[in-house]
This record gives sequence, structure tokens and C-alpha cells, in this order.
Amino acid sequence: MYSNSLHFKFTLLAMVFIMAFGYSGPLPSSHLKKVNKELKQLWPEKDVKIKPFLIDNANSQLAENIGIEEVYALVSDGNELGFMVYFKVASKFDVFDLALFYDTNLLIKSMKVLEYREDHGGEVGSSRWLKQFIGLGKDDAIRLNDDIQGISGATISCESATKGAKDITVFMNKLVKDE
Repeated sequence: MYSNSLHFKFTLLAMVFIMAFGYSGPLPSSHLKKVNKELKQLWPEKDVKIKPFLIDNANSQLAENIGIEEVYALVSDGNELGFMVYFKVASKFDVFDLALFYDTNLLIKSMKVLEYREDHGGEVGSSRWLKQFIGLGKDDAIRLNDDIQGISGATISCESATKGAKDITVFMNKLVKDE
């Protein structure tokens, strides 16, 4: 009983700290600048805030297995606008960081490469390639050479990003419906 009480006090203290001082989770500040710029483009008339969206223990292992670093609710004036998922996928020799932005219906509004660490294949971060994901949801195939056309010279990165988008979209639908 003591450990549960201590855990409760720690959780309560952490929540008070987050509310008082803001949240600075695993999203690096260099990524946060890019995320805020994207949010301004997606909702130009709104002051959008990102709030951590807690993933329960039952779903946390699955989230980790598909590369999810963090899930955020997107909120403006107390109204939920959608969600953002910060995740990592494999490139040829390293990993790269992306963000998926969803509307409240869990359709993809945008996908953004936050950091690409390879010398080749960086075209995966081009807006021309990424705009193929807009409007896709859990009922879409979200497969390379089906809904999404690949890029020559960036095959592994395209495959990883596309599979990540599909897996995360399915996961988010389950996560939000379970809540």
C-alpha cells in the first residue's frame, strides 16, 4: 500500500509540475520549432498547443515497437483539433525523425520529416513526396507503390516512412477508440 501511495503522490507532483512549468518531453527543441511552424500552416487562425497524450500500459509496448516516441493532443482554446505523433523509423544506416499530424477523425493532415541523418535519400523529406499522405486513414492501404509512390535512391527510407505511417494510423485509431 505504501508504494501505491508513494506512486500516486509522485504522479500528482509530476502532473502539477507539468501544468505549472510546461512539458518538455522527448521532442527536442530543434524539432519543436519545425512542429510549431507546421501547426501554424495547418491551423493558421489558431494558437495550437501540444499536450502529452498518455498511452496506457496495454498499448505502450506496441507504441514502442512501431517507433512511437510520443503522442500529443493538439488543442486550441480548450478544443481538440487532432493529434500529433512523434516517431522514428529506419533509413539505410541510421534512423530519422518524423511527425504525423491528424485531424479529429484521425485522417492524416500532414507528415513532416524533422531530422534526416543520411547523406542520401533526403528527398523523403520533400513536401512533394510527403503530401501523398494527406487525407489517408486506417481504411487506406498506405502502401508503397499503392497509395504512395516511392523515390529512386530513397527506397529504404520511403518504405520505412510509409510503413510507419500505416502502423501508427492503425494504432492511433485503436488508442483513441479505447480511451
